[in-house]
Amino acid sequence: MYGIPGSAILPPPQAGSPLSPMHVQKNIVRIGEQAFWSAQNYPDATAVANTTDRLFTTPRGQVGQGFAVGLTIPETNLKEGGRIPSQYAYDVEAIAVQPYYFDNRPIVGADLRNLLSHCVLLWDFVQTQIEIAPISLVGAGGGIYGATADTGGVEGGLGGSRIALNNGNGQLWVYRRHPVLLPSNSTFALLLSWGTGATVIDGGAGNSAMVVRVVLLGRFQTAIATG
Repeated sequence: MYGIPGSAILPPPQAGSPLSPMHVQKNIVRIGEQAFWSAQNYPDATAVANTTDRLFTTPRGQVGQGFAVGLTIPETNLKEGGRIPSQYAYDVEAIAVQPYYFDNRPIVGADLRNLLSHCVLLWDFVQTQIEIAPISLVGAGGGIYGATADTGGVEGGLGGSRIALNNGNGQLWVYRRHPVLLPSNSTFALLLSWGTGATVIDGGAGNSAMVVRVVLLGRFQTAIATG
């Protein structure tokens, strides 16, 4: 038998060759981007020196982490405290920390410097704690270098001019080569650990509660059965 001119006559595919797959894939791994976040509330005049606060332990709708009412979606998107959802495996590729006042007023300079200079972020697993970095290296909006100050006078004699963070993406803490792997159903928390030099919240000047929101940025993987 002759083939069409210019074409080649190929032998039938062998078993196991790419042209004749013998196995049908049973699972498809779905990968997507996802953020998980949690916040800690510090009422005005809270003394934070030598204290440690646990984030990602209180789910949405429950009271905790310094809040007097149930946490809503801006405070956390966790449906179960301290645990990655059962259908996900999660790779943490970057972390951001955002301080803001609960009454939406600009932050007093003393509070921002207090957080950046005297607070350290840590991973807290069941039996292991791992230091990540000082908050000055885990910023959001450019940290103190991306901040803008008003031109008002010194406030309260202690806090200085009020400061607002910009909305840039500066100073994320990025795991460039090796993401932190959180398997499905893994138990974890993040700690805000304050040092001896930390001063009271709001510097005694504006009667504002400060919220510190920590965001985990990364990707989830979940297997979908096909047969």
